Amino acid sequence: PSRIDDRCNGYYQEYLTELTSFSLAKLRSEPRRLEQERQAYRREIEALAFNNYNTFIKGAECTKAIRAQAKELATQTASLQAQLPVLSQSCHSFTEITTEVAKKRKRNYITLQQHTAMLELLELPQLMDTCVKNKFYEEALELEQFARKLFQQNPQISIIRDIMRDVEISSEVMTAQLHQQLSSQCRLQDAIRIVNYLKRIGIYNDREIRIAFLQCRDQYMNYIISLIPSGNSFVSISKMIDTNRAELLDIINQYNTIFSHSTDEYSSILYSWSHHKVREFLTRLNNNLENIKDGSFLTNMLNSSMFFAKNLGRVGMDFRALLPPIFEKCILNLFDRNMARAVSQFGNHLRKYKNLSAHKGLSAYNPTYDTSDPLPAPRILLDFPPLAILTNNILETFNELRTCWPYSLKAPLIKHFTESLYRILEKLREHKNQTQINETELNVFGEMCQVVSEEFLPYVTKCFETVFHSTSSRLFNIDALQNKVADLYEVKFSQQTLSEILHKSKQTSTSNTIQITTEQLNSMTLNNESNETNERHTTTEVITPERASLDTTIIT
Repeated sequence: PSRIDDRCNGYYQEYLTELTSFSLAKLRSEPRRLEQERQAYRREIEALAFNNYNTFIKGAECTKAIRAQAKELATQTASLQAQLPVLSQSCHSFTEITTEVAKKRKRNYITLQQHTAMLELLELPQLMDTCVKNKFYEEALELEQFARKLFQQNPQISIIRDIMRDVEISSEVMTAQLHQQLSSQCRLQDAIRIVNYLKRIGIYNDREIRIAFLQCRDQYMNYIISLIPSGNSFVSISKMIDTNRAELLDIINQYNTIFSHSTDEYSSILYSWSHHKVREFLTRLNNNLENIKDGSFLTNMLNSSMFFAKNLGRVGMDFRALLPPIFEKCILNLFDRNMARAVSQFGNHLRKYKNLSAHKGLSAYNPTYDTSDPLPAPRILLDFPPLAILTNNILETFNELRTCWPYSLKAPLIKHFTESLYRILEKLREHKNQTQINETELNVFGEMCQVVSEEFLPYVTKCFETVFHSTSSRLFNIDALQNKVADLYEVKFSQQTLSEILHKSKQTSTSNTIQITTEQLNSMTLNNESNETNERHTTTEVITPERASLDTTIIT
């Protein structure tokens, strides 16, 4: 192709030289001449093809046949060439097989000569399996050591390899049995014996055998915890705490005794595992505390958890500092739930309290006091049963949670309690706006609002402050609450006059409680006849701080 291109380039150069020498008239006629020559050449080619078309067809057929036969010949040649290595490999394989057959025949002959010794070796795996099944671990370890030594001396003998493989299987079964024993209840001496067996098996290094021991004991501990019934929340949590305390301390003591020679290199293993178990316990405790609805149960849970954490402190794992956040959340939720229930009941009692005309008024009030009570409840609340019941519910909430209130919850509890007091005032406002009452009942309602402002609010906030031993400093500024309730009533008695009414008669009472009489409860209209009958014979008690023992040690 390069020669053709060179020839064409020569023609082009020659023609170009000739073309530049043409005159203008000849140059203009040159395209027409070229076209005529091209038409003449085409006619000659067509005539040649027409006259010799049979020759062209036969030539094409011959060329096609030659190409097909050449292709078939190439395929057969390639196939033959591909079969030659296979034939050579087959011959080589046949030679190897015959050589191997000869070797096997010789080996079988030697085996026949050593039949008795081979029989004893073949019985070695069966003997070790019997020892493992009968828990003769000492004998099994001796057999395993003998088989391993025999394998090290003759690793090239297949029957020795088979024996060693069967012995290793029995050794794995023995290891699984030892793990199972560690994962069940076992005494300290049993644990020491099992760990020594695992060391002699040789599948663990110093670090791994410590991890395996803790994993097995962890399985047993989780199994014991899973057996705790989940029906009674208090019982299940108590058993969960006691079980974690007993089992965790037992496992730690076993670990420290068995691995008493532990170095600082492996000291983090026990710490990491213990940290994981403590976190697991705290997570389980946090989830289960949501089901506790009683403050006394919560106190018992806190004391048990603190005792558990303190016991772990003997081994350097005291986690008492991690308990307050968990119990703070539960205490705050329980406080909010109880206060929400108290406010809701107060609203319901306000709607049911219809017999306002039976109220005698503040001017007819003649209170009695227990002089031994350092924080007496205002007995004027008994003239208003909804307020008396609300006071009972609030003080019951204080008494229920007083023994487990951490001092760190002081600010959140003040905020939540203040919000609850605002909701109480909203209930009063809703009652005034939604209830159609006459002038007499409106006057009584105004007196009740005045008692809320001047007696109820100072008393319940004082009780709250007593819980936190803040009698010398005020935690609440009730001026905003009193201002909010002030627009609900018209002041009939000034603060000085109301104080005179409340203290005009101080008589010693033989009872430390305040009772709502049957006539007062008759003013509470209930939804159905049975509830009305029950409430008519019910006495409601205002729990005083003296009876509640509010001066309880606060957890810090």
